Amino acid sequence: MAIGNPGGDKAARKIKFFEYTTIDDGAGGELPNQRVLVLETYATIKPVRSDLRLQVHQLEYGTAYEVDIRARSGFFPKKTYELEDLNGRVMQIVGMPTDSKRRGRLTFIAQYKG
Repeated sequence: MAIGNPGGDKAARKIKFFEYTTIDDGAGGELPNQRVLVLETYATIKPVRSDLRLQVHQLEYGTAYEVDIRARSGFFPKKTYELEDLNGRVMQIVGMPTDSKRRGRLTFIAQYKG
């Protein structure tokens, strides 16, 4: 079952993509390791369909989820990005399937932290 809005999984939940980077502090210096919003969008999040390799991975590292978003020009998720849902739960991108860009969609694998 997909995690999305109560009305179904076509219109999904809002998520935010963040990355950690160095930013200008406005006074001629820099602030290292700052969490910066990269993109806010809607996504469908559902448990990954199992195969043996994935089952072993899930036993070691927890449940993996397929995260599906609309593709955007100039944006491609990086493994260094964190995702945050509206409940404040944070996910880490752990992999992208080879067919991750299809029909104007991007699909990748993520896991909740902690």
